[in-house]
Amino acid sequence: MTEQMLPILISIVIFLFTSGCNKDQGKHALAENALGWKHIRDGEYSEAIAIGEQMVKEYPGTKFESYGYLIMWYGFEEQGQLDEAIDAVRKAYNAVDNSKDIPDDMKKESKAYALIRLANLLERKGEAGEAKETLLKIRQDYPGTDYAREAGEKLETLTQEKSGK
Repeated sequence: MTEQMLPILISIVIFLFTSGCNKDQGKHALAENALGWKHIRDGEYSEAIAIGEQMVKEYPGTKFESYGYLIMWYGFEEQGQLDEAIDAVRKAYNAVDNSKDIPDDMKKESKAYALIRLANLLERKGEAGEAKETLLKIRQDYPGTDYAREAGEKLETLTQEKSGK
């Protein structure tokens, strides 16, 4: 995870944890969230993944489930476990879609973010075809967004690499 991504993640975290749960549940989830990201920051990825798994179990059908997958995804990615990271980002995407407490406009943004990260993971793993399909989906489903622009740039890069330019 790059330092440039941290502000984006913090913004997403703040939004995801500001509504949709009772006070005690929210406090507990925020504490788990903070601890999970502390572990990521400190390079303690296995501990972060365990926190993410706990959140997934404790908060099914809520934004907290999707956030648990997000923590897992980054932990796995930082450990170089690309298959597990890909699985976690796909589950995060689905959890956002199925969440009862994420507003529709934020679902769209969160899903597009997950897809662009999925495409990056797929490319790193050497699955350029599937990465390209994911990028095309972003352009089709989220036109006019920063993610669609990023997907277009990435598609151009993949096309140039394939043609040897």
